[in-house]
Amino acid sequence: MGEDNIKIPAIESLIDPLAHTLEVLEFGKIIQRIETFCESETAKRRVRGIKPLSDPEAIKAQQELISEVRNLLNTSGQPDLTGLGDPQDFIVKATKEGVLTEEELWEISKLSRLTHRVMKLARDRDRYPRLRSMLDGLSETTAVHRNIDRFIAPPGVFVEEASERLTQLKAERKVIHDKLQVKLQSMLEDEKYADFWQEQLITLRNERFVLPLKAEHKSHLPGVIHDRSATGATLFVEPLEVVPLNNQLREIELEAKQERTRILRTLSEIVAAYAEKLLDNLKILHELDFAAAIAKFADTIDANMPTVIPDGPVKIVEARHPLLHLELGKDNVVPLDIELSPKTRCVIITGPNMGGKTVALKTIGLVILMGMCGLPVPAQSKTIIPVFTKFFADIGDEQSVESSISSFASHILHYKQAAEQADENSLVIFDELGSATDPQESLPLAWALLEHLIERGATTIVNTHIGGLLGLAAKRDDVVNAAMEFDEDKMKPTYRLLVGVPGRSWAAQIAQMLGLPEKILSRAKELTSGGDALSDVLTQLRRKIREVEDIKRRLSEELADAKAKRQILEGLIISNREKEKELSRLRRVYEDLRDSRIAAAVEREIDRIREEWEKIIAEKPQLYKKQKQANEFISRLKARLKRAEKAVAQRMGMPKKLEPGQRVFIYRLRKWGDVMEGTDEQGFVKILVGRMTLRIHSSGVDTETEYERKRAQRKKEGGINYEPRVVPKKIDVRGLSPEEAWDKVDRLLDDAVASDVEQVLIVHGKGKGVLRRAIRDKLHADSRVAQLRLPDERMGGDGATIVVMRKEGEESSEHSKENAEEESS
Repeated sequence: MGEDNIKIPAIESLIDPLAHTLEVLEFGKIIQRIETFCESETAKRRVRGIKPLSDPEAIKAQQELISEVRNLLNTSGQPDLTGLGDPQDFIVKATKEGVLTEEELWEISKLSRLTHRVMKLARDRDRYPRLRSMLDGLSETTAVHRNIDRFIAPPGVFVEEASERLTQLKAERKVIHDKLQVKLQSMLEDEKYADFWQEQLITLRNERFVLPLKAEHKSHLPGVIHDRSATGATLFVEPLEVVPLNNQLREIELEAKQERTRILRTLSEIVAAYAEKLLDNLKILHELDFAAAIAKFADTIDANMPTVIPDGPVKIVEARHPLLHLELGKDNVVPLDIELSPKTRCVIITGPNMGGKTVALKTIGLVILMGMCGLPVPAQSKTIIPVFTKFFADIGDEQSVESSISSFASHILHYKQAAEQADENSLVIFDELGSATDPQESLPLAWALLEHLIERGATTIVNTHIGGLLGLAAKRDDVVNAAMEFDEDKMKPTYRLLVGVPGRSWAAQIAQMLGLPEKILSRAKELTSGGDALSDVLTQLRRKIREVEDIKRRLSEELADAKAKRQILEGLIISNREKEKELSRLRRVYEDLRDSRIAAAVEREIDRIREEWEKIIAEKPQLYKKQKQANEFISRLKARLKRAEKAVAQRMGMPKKLEPGQRVFIYRLRKWGDVMEGTDEQGFVKILVGRMTLRIHSSGVDTETEYERKRAQRKKEGGINYEPRVVPKKIDVRGLSPEEAWDKVDRLLDDAVASDVEQVLIVHGKGKGVLRRAIRDKLHADSRVAQLRLPDERMGGDGATIVVMRKEGEESSEHSKENAEEESS
């Protein structure tokens, strides 16, 4: 006894309550799962250091970051941090004038390239405020990976061809090496040396090419001995005839080594110059790796972010043990619900053996711990978790043979620690309270312990087989009973937790299910017949509660389904209204565009006729008499144009007062332009778009200020934004007929002129050349085209044509057009 009294306090002093709680709840297994999603060792260390946080703001910040990263991963598959390593030591080495190896430089290049890619993520600040704020700390280091990638290829191989001097040395080395090999081979094959060689082999010793000479012939062959075999029978000799060649080869190799070192030093100096930025970037990417690993793990257990509130109630909704979820699948794990009122300080769970009491305790403990670590929890988002600063747990049989501690003594140690240290911010979890000793003695001890913890303000959740403890809830308002449900009809546990009702062990029923002999079961029933009446009442009570719970669950599901359908219906109504508005707008745009095209076509026709007529008059004055008739025709066309403009103006609505020099956005073209002539009487305005001057009704454009105001409003209301259209610089017309192909090319050229695109690439294929000739013939005659060029083979060679657009005031180069055709021929 004296020995035990000495050892127990010594062991107790070594117990860290939090570390012990994490261990018995198997929190470490969750950490190991999260680690598997990390790319870097630094992030893994960060995961291994996860502990409950006591600051609600810190918990909230981590929750928000993880949620934003998870959202980004699920919508775009980013961030992809594949290849992120831990090159911080290499960067520090570079700052100390160290020359980095090829492999070290390659790791730094990967970091720089990864940074460049990640900087472009999460541009939407409203959707990703926390993530965007973090990524704003990244600095561009493009110069680092661009310089490194010139000379280093994956996975850290020096590219000699990138250096002109190394390329020269490589060529020189090959020449010398070949000469040396020829010379040595000729000596091996020379008949006068036939008996000299141990074998027909040219080998390398001390970085010199040598021949394997029999030791007895060393006096017959002048040369330098570099090595000998283990038996001494073979000497590796460098014949004097090849010493100059070996020297030349060695000099080239030394110079190449110096050149490589010089390049590696230069690259290391570049790394050193960007060291601070690289280290800061690496720190942010490691933090992102940490958050992404948690987000990916959360998806595997269908986790959600709980609400963490200081002094809040415990409300856990449809929680599943995360490890069971991973092992068995979500559908094979019974969800757990528990909600405690603010005044509840203790929950006593009873129920059958093998009914899930311990799993329920661990699930509750893990959900609370994970939530306080800022992690998503395997429960619904309606889950609420208070902030605890202390944790005490006693789960399972922790008997220690080495420390001579019995099961009961081990339990008492943990009870003692909680009794002395727990306060109103503590969570206490005890499994099988009062076990491992005489039941008659354990009841008063367990009762007193729970009363003591309640008085200290701790939140205590226990399970037990001591039926007498159920009376504590009857005597106190801050204690509630709970039971693991048992299906009496099927004679098996359902693993559902019922809060507010006492449970029973169902020992005889479980024993019968496991095959205990009937004779023993009958005798046991005789011995316990006195308590049957109470047991029957409790059974009826539990059955009624289960029925009420089932009805409540069905009503809840039906209500949720009705709400979801209502939301869908409301969304469809709103969407339909938006589509009707958009359809109406598109109809107006179509009518406006059609009338504008008619007007433009008429105007072009007038100009063409006028030009042709003036040309004819200039060449044949005798036709002057017909000028009056032509003028009348032109007047009719102008009248038609005026009527078209008037129709457009009536449909477009109220004109806007615009002045020359204003920057405006043209909705039907989705382009920006500059006002050349202000609004006229019909409401039209002349606008320069690229190199084209268009006459457009003013109601179809907006100034920069008005455009930004409407854009912000549409974004706020979820409407459609009209951004400037991006003109493609390449078009593929292979497989189309010449007419279809030219239609696409023609539209591309119009867009290129309007958007000031300097050149476009048309891919028409080679084939028999029919499509190529048809397109180039039209391009030759097109006034929008300045030059035609033949691209190199990487861009398609003769199967494509580069079209250089004519600039304003520039004449097209027929010579260049002809050259493209000649080159292809």
